[in-house]
Amino acid sequence: NIIGNYIGTDTSGINGLGNIKGIRLGYDTTIIISNNIVAGNSGMGMSIEGCYNSIIKANKIGVNINGDMLPNGSDAIQLGWSEACMVGGLNSADQNIIAYSPVGVNMSVGLNVSVLRNSIYGNTKGIYVSPGSNNNISPPVITTANHDTISGTSSPLARVELFYNVDPPNSPQGKIYIDFSTADTSGYWQYVGTVNNPCAITASQTDSGK
Repeated sequence: NIIGNYIGTDTSGINGLGNIKGIRLGYDTTIIISNNIVAGNSGMGMSIEGCYNSIIKANKIGVNINGDMLPNGSDAIQLGWSEACMVGGLNSADQNIIAYSPVGVNMSVGLNVSVLRNSIYGNTKGIYVSPGSNNNISPPVITTANHDTISGTSSPLARVELFYNVDPPNSPQGKIYIDFSTADTSGYWQYVGTVNNPCAITASQTDSGK
């Protein structure tokens, strides 16, 4: 496991020193990567290849210990040929900050990878799933967004997570987690609650098989 490290920063966790890649793992099983600061590296923050049943949670990637911008030079997290892995989790304490990279989470040739309750912002692209990966799951569609209701369509029975986006509309991401809704068997989902800025809502989905 890789827990509680400063990877790419000095011992204060504030200033960058930098490696080429922050964390690189290949063909490991049941690895937990948590509570690390991964920032200031010249390459990827995390390069995870061929891993199974592993968890990436509660890390700060692309920011320093204070949450200030300290980007890595390439993607924050790259997951290739990985299966049954989770980025984030079901609890607020599991949230990763994933920021200021070309791609926040880049999935290629992956299967059953869940990305849950993270704070993703300031990247050129928040999440990228290559064609054929992760069962070809696509983003949910928001059809209604007002100050007390958000609704739309997704895969049947999917978990749909809602966020406030702080990035430009042509690069929607999700910095602030709002809540989640579970779609019905037709794929319809609805969230009812206070929505402070309905024009800045984004959504992601995790299908029921994850």
